[in-house]
Amino acid sequence: MAAVHDIMFKARIQDTVREQGQAVTFTQHVEDVIVSKPDILIVDLNFADFQPIESIRKLRQVLPPTLKIVCFASHVDRDIQERAKHAGADVVMPRSRFVVQLPQFV
Repeated sequence: MAAVHDIMFKARIQDTVREQGQAVTFTQHVEDVIVSKPDILIVDLNFADFQPIESIRKLRQVLPPTLKIVCFASHVDRDIQERAKHAGADVVMPRSRFVVQLPQFV
């Protein structure tokens, strides 16, 4: 499952997931994640509608710790990356590194 707003990143994620023989669902709402209980959640920390920091905190309270939360953001936005780590994200990285490492997460 992925909370990603950027159309280019959606396409990239979808293509990578398909290459692995899997499917991805995109969401804008933390409630969808809670209901779906995915193994992994990819979060664009710059996707304001998803309220990423608050959503990560909520997910850590209500879902098992087996949920892997992988986040990415602009390399210059270090504050939100740090806040995501403190909220409970498992992996936080700049967009450029995320693109390279994406196949490892799906």
